[in-house]
Order: sequence, then C-alpha cells, then structure tokens
Amino acid sequence: MSGRPVKSPGLQGSLTSISSPNVLVVDVESAEVTKTGSWTVVSDVDAVGSSYRESAVTDDVLSFSFGGSALWIRFKLGPDCGKATVTIDGTAMEVDLYNALDAYKYVSVGVGLDETATHTVTIKVEGTKNPSSSDYKVKVDAYTYRLTEEALSLHSIEYLDLINVINTINKISQITNIDTLANLTTVGTINDVKLIDQISQINPSDPFSQTDILVLDAGEYPIYWQAAIFGSYLYLPLSTDPGKIVKVNYSAFSKTSTLTLSSPYLNVTSLVVSGGYLYAGTSTSPGYIVKVDLSTFTVVSTLTLPIGKDYVQALAVSGGYLYVGTSTIPGYIVKVDLSTFTVVSTLALGVGEEYVQALAVSGGYLYAGTVATPGCIVKVDLSTFTKVSTLTLPSGEYIVQTLIVPDIGDYLYAGLQTSPGHIVKIDLLGANVRISRIDTIGAIGTIGTIGTIAGSLPAGTNTIGKLAANSGVDIGDVDVLTLPSVTQATRTSLTMKPEREDLLLKDLDFAANASLQEYLAAVANQKHKVYAFGYEADADGVYYFSATVNGSAFKFGRRITKGVYAQTLVHPVVCDVNTALQFMSTTGNSKVWLQYKTEA
Repeated sequence: MSGRPVKSPGLQGSLTSISSPNVLVVDVESAEVTKTGSWTVVSDVDAVGSSYRESAVTDDVLSFSFGGSALWIRFKLGPDCGKATVTIDGTAMEVDLYNALDAYKYVSVGVGLDETATHTVTIKVEGTKNPSSSDYKVKVDAYTYRLTEEALSLHSIEYLDLINVINTINKISQITNIDTLANLTTVGTINDVKLIDQISQINPSDPFSQTDILVLDAGEYPIYWQAAIFGSYLYLPLSTDPGKIVKVNYSAFSKTSTLTLSSPYLNVTSLVVSGGYLYAGTSTSPGYIVKVDLSTFTVVSTLTLPIGKDYVQALAVSGGYLYVGTSTIPGYIVKVDLSTFTVVSTLALGVGEEYVQALAVSGGYLYAGTVATPGCIVKVDLSTFTKVSTLTLPSGEYIVQTLIVPDIGDYLYAGLQTSPGHIVKIDLLGANVRISRIDTIGAIGTIGTIGTIAGSLPAGTNTIGKLAANSGVDIGDVDVLTLPSVTQATRTSLTMKPEREDLLLKDLDFAANASLQEYLAAVANQKHKVYAFGYEADADGVYYFSATVNGSAFKFGRRITKGVYAQTLVHPVVCDVNTALQFMSTTGNSKVWLQYKTEA
C-alpha cells in the first residue's frame, strides 16, 4: 500500500500532499472536523490514517471549513451504505454510497471555488438508502482540497479516480491463489478465498473502452471544446442560435437540463467556473460574457466586451479575475474583475499573434495559444498584465487549439489542429538548473565544458600548476591551501539546491529517529514563504514540515525513499504570522534543506 497517506502514532489529523503541497488531505479524525451526533471510529488499514468515521443515525453531521479552490471527499462505499447530503457554501447534493463491494472513492463536491474565501462543507446522514443496501451507514474517511485554482483541470479528478482503482487492486491482491476460473464478469460478495491457482479471465472488458453514450436532444450541437465541471455536473457549451448550455450529471451519465440563452447571446464556445458561478463566452460581435448562478442554473448578469474585443474563444480564471481570449486581429486578452463583473484592462497581442484560441494559467503567468502558421504561444505576466515573451513553434506545427498545465506545473501541453493532430510539450521552468551548493562529492567522472567563472582564482605557492594553453586561455596558478576543506564522502549522491539569490537557505543534519524540533524560527509580524525543499537520506522514512496555513495547523510532507530528492514548488507555501516551521524524524540519518523568505 505504498503511497497512501498514513498517520504515524501521535499525528492524528495530520495533513499531507497528494501530488504537490497545493493539494492537501485532512483526515476525518482531525480536530478541524466538527462532529455532531453518534459518529464512531472504525479501523481499516486502507483508510487514511488507518481508520474512518461512520454513522447510520439520521441527521448526524460532519462539518469542515477550508480555504481553497476545489474539494473532494473520500467516502467508503459498501453493501450496507445509505445516502448522504453534502452541502458546500449552501449548495446541496445527494450522494448514494451503496456499492456491491467495499471500496473507497473520492467524490468531487466543489470545483472553481473562490480561493481567497473560507468555505464550509457539511455531510449529513439522510436516513435513506438504495433499495439494494442492507443499512443506512455513511462512512467518511478524509477531505482533499486544492489551495489555489491555477492549472485547474480534469487531471486532479482523474488522479483521485486512479486512487480508487489502486484501492481496488490492493483488495484483490489479498487473494492468494485461484484454481481455474474461465470467465468472471460480475462478483457480488466473496467472503473468504483460501486457494486460487489460475485466472483465465476476470472482467474481460478493456479498461480503455467506451461503456456508454449520451445523446442530446435535436438541435443541441455542436459541442465546443472548453467545457466546465462543478460538483457532480459537467457543463457543455453549444454553438447554437440562441446559445445553449447543457448540464449533465456525469455520475448518473444523464442530462439534467439545458439553459437556453436569450438573444443576442448565441454561439457559446467556452465555459469556466469560479466562486459558485459559471461564466460563458460567446463567439459574437460584440463579444459577451454571461454569468450563471450554478445553484439555480439561471442567468444573473451579462457583460458586453469593448468594441473590437469580439468572438470569445477561451476563458481562464486566476486571483479573482477572469481572462478572456478573443478570436480577432490582433488577438486580445481582456481582464475582468469578478467582484464587480467589469472590464479593468485589455492587452493587445503583436503581429502574427491573432485569433486567441486557448488560455492556461500557471505560476503567475497566463499562456495564450493562437491561430498562426507556425503556431505561437504568448506568455503574459499576470502581476503587471504585460506580455513577456512569445514561443514560436517549428514549421508544420500550427493552430494552437487547446492548452493545459497539470497540477505539478512543470510543463505546458498544447493540442494542435494539424493533420494528423500534434501534442506539444513545453518546459515552463527550464531544463537547466543552476547548482548553488554541493554538500558531498563521491566521485567525478568526466567534466565537459565549463562556462564563465565569476570570481578570479587565488594565486599561491602551493598550486595545481598551469594547464597547457587551450585556444590561448590559461587559468593561472591556484593556491590549494585556500580551498574549502572536503570531508571524506559518505554518500555517492549529491544534494542539489536550485539557486535563488533572493531566498534564504536553511539546512540541518538529523540522526535516525530524531524527535520533533524547531526547524525554522518564527519572525514577529512576518510570514514564511517556502519555495523549495529537499533531502538526502540513508534509509526510507517520512519527513514533514509543520506550519499554519489559512489559520489551521497542518503538516506538509511526503514518504521518502533512500537517496536524494529536491523540488521547487510551483505554488509557494505561505505560512501565517508568527508560525514556526518544524521538522519531524525519519528512520535514518538525513540532510534536509529549505529555501524561503519572510515577508509582511
């Protein structure tokens, strides 16, 4: 069960990350979760923290508040489970937890939330159930939420679904042997299996295959490419006259309703969700943004874009602003303040950067894909709302139709409208990382080319001599007595720290089973902002950095393996005023470092 977050003794309610410190997990037994009624603790090695909470008493409630842009809840499904009502910021949804077999599943209950606000989610036992269920139990394991909305995509949900698949595999792995099984397509309940020798076929369907199709009503086409998701619903834009938005319950895989816009709001091409509202862009002249209240699925406001900012093709949200890409010459990016729903700025792109088709946000930058030959992607600094650079793709790669940045944020992926289609992978952080410090060197093989040496080398009587002239270059004499002392290497690996001259560096050595101790002292009326961290360890183990984020005490960490690890955070972790970061023990000797700065 490697990789599943599990609490250590005394760490009840600890928080860890799934794929990066931007995605956090809170155990249901955490003090952050308020319990009302008769919730009991049930031990289960497959649960986060090796236990979950359950209740079958009608109106029993769990309540949890958080600051972030998206939330998932990890439930345990089973043949004795009933139904629960999940309410987030006043919007309720029903969740049926019945399943023929015991299994864990993450359920998406909020996407596109206001990341600057505090959200409250409640889980209430309904006291109703599926007719096939034997009881009314609601079993809750953990809450998972994303701190920021940048790089929001379906990848997060797909990752959580992958965890569900892994849980199922872990359960199957408990079967030791099967004698002969020619074909098995449906299994109700297997209580005890002692010996199974050979499996010819279990569930023979291809896991990457079509399982169903949903046909929309007559006239509901074509579906455009920038759909949106919120809770259990998928929202599809229709380029029709008048414009339409189709709401689909993707769990039940059925259409819930269709919102038909009034004239002149036609040809809906792009959708995005933020703060409980759906924003729809229209490919019209003038261009329009339609604001839809998701709790009622009704239009509450419309915004007419300035003259010439027509034919909306792409939308993106970051930091309380909506960014609109227009399919015009030149291409424009329009900045809309969501708090007032007004245009605050426009940015005209350059020659050859017309017809904006796609937008994506990552690391404080907006990336705009355009229709051009060859294709180009424009990089915009969101802090100044100015263009900083343009990437022109090679010949034969044109019409950037879609852009996406996974949560880890290292690469941008572009889908091109070529024949055949191309997918382009773009490095956002830079493949070459400067190394500011090397703790221990075991052995050096071959050194290729050395670029520029910033400082002069000191001369002295004890020297390494002079190298033979190479194109007229001579490094001169070097006094080896003034070189830093080098200890005997105890490891053959290197601990690497990406160089940032504006950041502070803190590192420590820890012996095996070191107790919890202060790692980075608090600074009065200041916040710590962590940008990078890493370790070098002698053995497998776990380490955590303990901090306070959005007023709640959490632990950021990961399970580590023997060796070296270094990571630059795409989303720096900002810790609250007067909060000390701490380090927890590992099972082996380790070197740990952290790059940070303090700010008001």
